[in-house]
Amino acid sequence: MNKDELMQEIIEHNNRLIERIAELNKRNKSDRKLYISCVLIITIVYGISRSML
Repeated sequence: MNKDELMQEIIEHNNRLIERIAELNKRNKSDRKLYISCVLIITIVYGISRSML
């Protein structure tokens, strides 16, 4: 798997997570901590994957 394919896969995975977070957020507006922690996790995973490339 080359760099571009890996980046594309990460982006698609992040988009799926973001959609899932949005669904959860609609159902439970008070759950801001979950949203923030998910965004942090995505950011960390993305950062790690960028530094590995």
